Amino acid sequence: NVAATCLFLACKAEESLRKLDVFIPVIAYYASKGHRKAVVGTSEYDKWRSVIVTTEPIVLEALCFDMVVDHPHVSLVHMLERTPLDERRKQMAWSFVADCMRVPVCLVHEARTVAGAAVELAMRVAPEQGDNAVLDGAGVRRAEVESVVQWLLEFYAREAQARRPVTEAVQTPASSPASPTVG
Repeated sequence: NVAATCLFLACKAEESLRKLDVFIPVIAYYASKGHRKAVVGTSEYDKWRSVIVTTEPIVLEALCFDMVVDHPHVSLVHMLERTPLDERRKQMAWSFVADCMRVPVCLVHEARTVAGAAVELAMRVAPEQGDNAVLDGAGVRRAEVESVVQWLLEFYAREAQARRPVTEAVQTPASSPASPTVG
C-alpha cells in the first residue's frame, strides 16, 4: 500500500503526473500480478483510491514534504564546460549519469557529487595524463565521489550477473557438456 502511494508521489515529483483514474488500474493490475482489474466505480478501485489518498499525507510528512530531487545533469553540464575532457569521455560521463537514474544514488548524494563521479568514472575507463586535477575545482569531495563510483561499479556488476546466460548460471559439473550422458 505504501509502495503504491510512493509511486504515485514519484509521478508527481518527476513531472509525469498521472491521475488516479489512470494510475489505480495499472497499480492494481501489477500488484495482483495480472489477476485483478480496478475499473473506476468498482470496489477494487475504491479500495486502492482510499489507501492512496489516506497514505499520501503520511508519506509526505515522513519525507518532511521534501519532494525535490536534484538531478545531476545540470551539474554535469557545468562540470564538463570547465574540464578538459575529450568528446568520447564526455559522452561516457553522460552515459554514467543516465545510469545513475537507475539506482537511488541521486537521493543519497548531491547532484554535483554524482556528476563528479560520472566524470571520474569516465577518466578511469579512458585515462589520460593530467586527469588527477580535473575534479579539483569542481567543488566535490573525493570521498563522496568515490562512494558514488563504487555504487555504480556495484550496480554494473549486478547487471552483468543478471545478464549471464541461464545455462551458464545453472550449469553444474554433472550437467556440463563434457559430462557423459546416460542414455
